[in-house]
Amino acid sequence: MAIETYGNAKRGWLKSLLALPSGIPSHDTCRLWNQDTAETRYFLSSLSTNAQTFARYIRAHWGVENQLHWCLDVVFIEDASRIRKDHAPRNILHSAVWGALEIIRNLAQGGDSSSDKPE
Repeated sequence: MAIETYGNAKRGWLKSLLALPSGIPSHDTCRLWNQDTAETRYFLSSLSTNAQTFARYIRAHWGVENQLHWCLDVVFIEDASRIRKDHAPRNILHSAVWGALEIIRNLAQGGDSSSDKPE
């Protein structure tokens, strides 16, 4: 679908964002392979607050986001995964999550992290 077609289809929704009482742009610059890129994100909210409080909420959100991605990369080696085709990425993620939940369940019940540990 062309960008213009998509934008026209979402015009009403996009206009509704303008009615939100709070919003703040975030400008980021990144240098990768000797090339600078600039990106602007717009954080929008129905919360009426001042810019300092809004910025604090944004930083808290990114703190959680960064910790989650660090965990996924370190524990599940997500960034190194070459699984990209069809449903495989979702299937692997679900398997990893269910495996992690099984380990947590065993530990919570006072067991070992390995459910098939020999006696």
